[in-house]
Amino acid sequence: MGRLVALQAADGSSASPDGSLRDVSVVVVTRNRPALFSDCVKSLSDWASGAEVTIVDDNSSPEYVGKSHPPHAKSYRNAERKFLNESRNIGASHSTGRYLFFIDDDNVIERDTVGLLARTLESTPSVGVVAPVALNRDRRVWYAGGRMSRVSCYTFFDYRGAAPDALPPGVYRTGLFHNCFMIRADLFHRLGGFDSAHFPMYMGETDAAERIRSLGHIIAVNMESRVIHNMETDEMRGLVRNIHITEPRRAYFVGRNRILFMRMHRTAPEFVVFLLVWQPAYAAVHLLTIAMSKIAGQSRLNLILSYVRGLHDGISGRYLLGATRHETSI
Repeated sequence: MGRLVALQAADGSSASPDGSLRDVSVVVVTRNRPALFSDCVKSLSDWASGAEVTIVDDNSSPEYVGKSHPPHAKSYRNAERKFLNESRNIGASHSTGRYLFFIDDDNVIERDTVGLLARTLESTPSVGVVAPVALNRDRRVWYAGGRMSRVSCYTFFDYRGAAPDALPPGVYRTGLFHNCFMIRADLFHRLGGFDSAHFPMYMGETDAAERIRSLGHIIAVNMESRVIHNMETDEMRGLVRNIHITEPRRAYFVGRNRILFMRMHRTAPEFVVFLLVWQPAYAAVHLLTIAMSKIAGQSRLNLILSYVRGLHDGISGRYLLGATRHETSI
């Protein structure tokens, strides 16, 4: 992964941070996490006060609705659960900036992050998406770029677990972005937003990354920008949380969406090899993890059945029907 471009405006001088922020629309999706959401919006108030902010509440429980919403933000609440990526699309539809900064509610930004990302897009027209370095609560690197194997669909993350001072300076080309990133608004609308019909949650960014590259744009990570991803460490989260399976709906999408992604974005030979060799290994690990884990308020049998249903729909290609049936049966 080589150096892409220095953080510098086209005329050779640094762009104005305030000017950059006026071009940014922030989109925050939240659901039933008022404490994390409060930390997220406080960081936006501290470090992105010049940016437009749009909040989409994805049908939170009544006791959480409207908690900690900043008065200057535009707020919308889904009457029924739309999931992450359709909620992002809704937020983008109400935003007016040249650049869309998407941030999930379990993140807090640090000083200059939004300005650095905006100036990267300003100075480098070939970059379509730029992401900050994400640190976990222990201030170790969780994301600083990564890539996915074409055949195994396994994701390799650069510098994961490293100390931030081990990162090189500058902006680098990468293959993936995650739950905090900035994209050009015109590119986002050209894509048609996130493919929320096929990827309501889980692998939506990965699908978008494939489509962004197909349009000739670069995905980059700015090594000098920072966001804290307020997730627990692996020991606190437990095995099943590490594979995103915390409820039947998530189990279904984890079972389905990797297969669906490979079906949509790989050649027929690559997909067949993945399905025969790699997918059984993923399924074995996931099912064993569910069987060995305990999640408050969830039946392991229900999680397993939902996961298997997702496998069936992914393999059969009935993903649109599967999404509808899933909503009515779980």
